[in-house]
Amino acid sequence: MTKPNWILGVIILLLPALFVMKYTAVPYPFYPDSAAELKLAFQHTGQRVQEYDEVGSLRKKAREYRKALKKDKKVRMSLKSRATTTRERFPTAMEVFIDGKKIHQKEYQPTGRKRDAVAVIYDVLPIVPGIHTIRVTMLDSKKEGVKPYVFEDTVEFKARDVRVITFDKVRRRLHWSNNLIPILDRPEYTGEEN
Repeated sequence: MTKPNWILGVIILLLPALFVMKYTAVPYPFYPDSAAELKLAFQHTGQRVQEYDEVGSLRKKAREYRKALKKDKKVRMSLKSRATTTRERFPTAMEVFIDGKKIHQKEYQPTGRKRDAVAVIYDVLPIVPGIHTIRVTMLDSKKEGVKPYVFEDTVEFKARDVRVITFDKVRRRLHWSNNLIPILDRPEYTGEEN
């Protein structure tokens, strides 16, 4: 291959790469300047539709077997529970209020074949940038007297700002997720390795 052909070949091969590099270097905004977003993103296990006292059921069965053993000196045991309870759980109901106006209301159904697993809560709610009072209520039971989880805060949403509300399973409360905050800026970060 002669020298001019070699140079021409390299130029032809680099042209598509330069074209791609030019247009991939331009930042593409995912959100418009005139919007911000509030996200609900977590999993929650609702309360059971019927409470089942497993320990009480086992004790009752043990008493029955003990009586039968004293009477007949033999017992045919069955490990299957005779209880007619279900493991089904209530759906998780969510309501979101912005500046006192309800913008979202939805029930999230439990997953699982018998509706006995977690409910996956995920929704994206557009918000106009500015200072807003956010109130979120969550109810995981339809029984009387059960109090909902309530989260309320006044926060400023900037353009293209994304804020996420999640649920802390240990403290049993709704709160702002700090997964979008850089690790060094998080309040619980001390800078020491464990």
